[in-house]
Amino acid sequence: MVRHIFLFAILVFSGSAVAGVTIHFNGQLKDASDVEKVAEAACAVAKAKSWRCESVSGPKDAALDNITVQSLRELDGSADLSKANGVVIYPADMSEPLYLVFGAKNKLDNFIKTQFAGADTHIGVIEIFDAVKPFFRRLEITDEGRYWETRSRANLEEDLASVAAQIAAIKSQRPDVTGPVKRPDGRILDLVAGER
Repeated sequence: MVRHIFLFAILVFSGSAVAGVTIHFNGQLKDASDVEKVAEAACAVAKAKSWRCESVSGPKDAALDNITVQSLRELDGSADLSKANGVVIYPADMSEPLYLVFGAKNKLDNFIKTQFAGADTHIGVIEIFDAVKPFFRRLEITDEGRYWETRSRANLEEDLASVAAQIAAIKSQRPDVTGPVKRPDGRILDLVAGER
């Protein structure tokens, strides 16, 4: 599962871990033709919010990051990603990209961290999932901000603030720690420990 790969973004101190609020998602489309419908619905929501939306076609597409490529390989049980297809949405500068990219088996398993982009961005990503849900045979969302389940902005803001406070506390105790750090592929590391 992609969540195991996610460990790179967690910095562990004294047995506790901190990771920014993230939305994990996995599912399977009803039909292969639904990839285009998902792309169209997702991009419509994104464009209404002035978010960039880029089509993805094939495994060498520059828009794909290593986490997404590895996930597709695991889901398809093959290194051949010639049928990789979908869209990547870029919600905000300090949000990770939203990879709605499917392999040959029309499945996806990925995540998007919204911790550093704020509640409006997080809610906007959930709106995209609402728009594309009808095209899925199965869509499972695990929202660390609890918005998907509760639709409570107060819960989401509480969780974002709690994680921000934990990150700030760690940074104040550890002068060698910086973050957040956005990688060239768009993934965000909450905290990065430097050398002493």
